[in-house]
Amino acid sequence: MNKIIIFIEAVGKIRSLQRSLNALEMDADIIATKGHLYANSQHLFPVGINEHFEETGRQAINQKLIDKIKSTSGMYRHYLIATDPDQEGDVIAEDIANLIPEQKLLRVNLHGLDADSIYSALKTAKAYNPELSWPGTCRRILDRVLGASFTNQFENISVGRVQSALLGAIHEKPQVFGVANLAMKDKLGGQDFECEIEVTHANHASIKRIVESLKTTPLSASVKLNQNATASEPWNYAECVFYCAQRLNASTAEVDTAMQKLYEDGLLSYLRSSAKALSKDALACLSNIANSQSGRHQLQVDRVQIISQHDAHESPRPLGLVDISLPLKLMDFNTAVLTMITRNLVRCGTEGVDEIPDTSILPEWAQSLPWKRTRYATLSWRDSKPKNEISLMAIDVALLGVMNRYQLGRPGTQVDHVQRFMQKKLVHSDLNLTTEGKRWVSKTHPQFLSPKNSAYIENLIADNADLPPSVRAAWIVKELGPQVSETALSTIQMKTQHNSRAS
Repeated sequence: MNKIIIFIEAVGKIRSLQRSLNALEMDADIIATKGHLYANSQHLFPVGINEHFEETGRQAINQKLIDKIKSTSGMYRHYLIATDPDQEGDVIAEDIANLIPEQKLLRVNLHGLDADSIYSALKTAKAYNPELSWPGTCRRILDRVLGASFTNQFENISVGRVQSALLGAIHEKPQVFGVANLAMKDKLGGQDFECEIEVTHANHASIKRIVESLKTTPLSASVKLNQNATASEPWNYAECVFYCAQRLNASTAEVDTAMQKLYEDGLLSYLRSSAKALSKDALACLSNIANSQSGRHQLQVDRVQIISQHDAHESPRPLGLVDISLPLKLMDFNTAVLTMITRNLVRCGTEGVDEIPDTSILPEWAQSLPWKRTRYATLSWRDSKPKNEISLMAIDVALLGVMNRYQLGRPGTQVDHVQRFMQKKLVHSDLNLTTEGKRWVSKTHPQFLSPKNSAYIENLIADNADLPPSVRAAWIVKELGPQVSETALSTIQMKTQHNSRAS
């Protein structure tokens, strides 16, 4: 009984994790859960929730795997649960713990699969705390209850906490589906001044006219003033996917897959993070990357937001040296994704100057645009953008941008939500509602079309950490108002009574 067993999620992590454990001279067996161990029925009925908001309908996804986990009980000296360091991972950890309840378990948060990250995670391992799974379990109960209560099965219109709010955001006002990159000449012959304008279906036609005007009648100006460039921010997961998909002409799913592979290969920290800040270890790594490019690039660490000791995650970031000077077109796709993420982080810690042009002599329509030219003295690459062109986003990229703007969904599910939303064909490529989308809006309970309501539910889940999942879910449903709570309770009671009679 000298060995260690480690439970993880993705099979793809096993090889990198084993390699790093070998480097640390650790002997361990590894079992991958392949995601969740249990799931509710794909059908909304029976609901699988009783009148006390307790789950009764979850079923095993892979019984052989569950039996294998049970069989490990008593066979190892140490049991480490290293599922993903997020609320989904905490839920899976709870299911593992319930299969081997007599074992003393440790929770390990792997923020990277390189040896240093694993060593750091093992040093900070803590006794397993089942309460960490409560928010994720509460969210699952709520989604099940609200979905069953308000989905219109006769009209084939599903209702949910995230996708209904995404539909509502698009219905509420025109959303961004492209960017116009405008350029204006420097009278003294320097680099062009530039500005970006977000494109929606409401302003698309007018921006097209501006672009055509700049092509036929170019504008020019000279520098009026210099000011410190606004510091860039680290990207969270959704922003990494959004910007990489835009720049590399890829789908959100392709970028997500690339980031997952980079994580599994020990090249990228944990990817599905909503954080926009870095650890001190990350800053040291980025300083090494910056210095390796020119030998004179000193990262200004005070320009970068540092995570607090209470934060669970940092922004996705590289775990080793990355050559950020090479053109992206010379790289394979995964390396280009890693390079883009790294470049943004280096830019965050680099001082720059915004040169603002004198626009007083420009046409009135051009005077109000945010023209500038940003200079970074020490960056070893140049970002190339099309000039006086409108770059339209693929529909999945634009939808992810809306989700991030309204903070809808969690990093682990955002790309999946986008893919499922697209299958419903509710919006055109310019994010204007289709006839079907308008029908869904008219048939969906208004409360669930509100992005604010979705955020409100998330806040209620987070702000009541001392309440067990079923108690918390019941309380939240009540907080959503009498119409919601009465409908939800009626749905649960109706199905509970039906199941009781059937048995």
